[in-house]
Amino acid sequence: MLLLGGAGAGYFAGLQAPQVNTATSVILVSPLEGNPFYPSARGEQLVNLITEAQIIKSDAVVSQVIEATGLTDTPAELRQNVSTNVPVNTQLIEIIVADADKDKAARTAQSFAEAYLEFRSGQADSSLQGQVAGIQDEIERLDADLAKKTTLLNAKSTPAVEKTVLQAQLQAGADQIAALGARMSSLSTTLVDPGQIVTPAMADPASLLGPPLLGAFGGACATAAVCAGLLWLVVRRGRIRTTHELQRLELNPMHVVASSPARAVGGRKANSFPAFRSRLTGLLRQSENRVLMLVPVEAEQDFPHSSIAVAEALSDARYRTLLIDTTGLVLDPEDSAFPKAGFGEVLSGSIALTRAVERRDEHLHVLSAGSWLHGLEHSLDERALVQLLAEAKSRYDAVLIVAADPRSSAVQWLLSSVRSVLLEVQLRKTRQSDLDAVQQICEDLRVRVQATLICPEHAPRWSQSGGHTADLVLDIDPDGVAEISSGKIG
Repeated sequence: MLLLGGAGAGYFAGLQAPQVNTATSVILVSPLEGNPFYPSARGEQLVNLITEAQIIKSDAVVSQVIEATGLTDTPAELRQNVSTNVPVNTQLIEIIVADADKDKAARTAQSFAEAYLEFRSGQADSSLQGQVAGIQDEIERLDADLAKKTTLLNAKSTPAVEKTVLQAQLQAGADQIAALGARMSSLSTTLVDPGQIVTPAMADPASLLGPPLLGAFGGACATAAVCAGLLWLVVRRGRIRTTHELQRLELNPMHVVASSPARAVGGRKANSFPAFRSRLTGLLRQSENRVLMLVPVEAEQDFPHSSIAVAEALSDARYRTLLIDTTGLVLDPEDSAFPKAGFGEVLSGSIALTRAVERRDEHLHVLSAGSWLHGLEHSLDERALVQLLAEAKSRYDAVLIVAADPRSSAVQWLLSSVRSVLLEVQLRKTRQSDLDAVQQICEDLRVRVQATLICPEHAPRWSQSGGHTADLVLDIDPDGVAEISSGKIG
């Protein structure tokens, strides 16, 4: 409908646009004696036809056209409607006149051709007459000189030797007068041929696509361009809806499977879990180090919902894994099984890492936030963080740091000490603008985005019983949208 509306608007605009018709007349320019195109001129001099074409729009020719046609246009107005063209390797000049009136355009083009040839003929006549007059003057001067010398030759007082010289001069003068006479005779009989009109002026055929149709086509194209621009803005600045959008950005999307097969809800087997686990371990093999940081893309999200699923997947792959919770929300704050000391105390040096961690299963240990959430994030010690991560890498196969908004200075401080990050998004909720902002932060800190985890809106925490408050299994439909099933387990 939008395209039809744009086409209709363009068609209406085309109807209102002034109609322009063109007529063309073609002239064959003949060489003239005394002209750059005289018969003995070299071929490369034919480029001067461009100069001849400019003469067609000179004041002398334009004024003659106005006088001959009775047009009311001023020379400047008429000149704007006239153009010329010189086909390559020819002695042709095309005169093109544009006007709303087709017949007027043809008459004007024909008049320009005739006026130009008349002007050129007049110029050639004037040149020839000037040359003849010059020769005539020279002959008269020579005749007067010969008369004087003849008088001296006939005088008795003139010595014999001088008479011999005079006779020679008289003979030379007579020969020169004869040559000048022959030249003057040749010029007097020269036929002036300025050229001819080889194609009388006629209106050019009308275009199959007139202004209305061209306007309709242009309107449709403009509407399509605007719609494409709006669509681009919606896609770039709207919400992420499918995994295909992440794939186009080469962000390696991965759907989160939040349960191992042994913990499937209602006896249901999570068939997609092995693939999820395999892709995670593949990232660790490809990474230059074994420290991964997991952050949510959305600014208002307090913690990554996929934290437990990622940690358990690594543990299930028999990777000795340490989960460092810097948010204080991944682990249940009411669970008395967790030590009161945590990440903050280890950074400050008040407790050793081995005493602060809590073992969840054979391969998974966790480190709570501890005093990190009570002001320590404002006194950041990079040296202590480097030492903590170095010790963690020496004890564990994988270290997963869980953090909140990457726009905060504290999280960026953490990011600056790692090389790999996992970004968590939620389909139909995460905004493209937030993803762009987090990507830019990672680029500025030279942190590589290993993958984007597609996660449900709600996620489990570990409970006091050592199980979960809820456990999730995600099935992926062909469009890349997750369907969530949930239930309680002990």
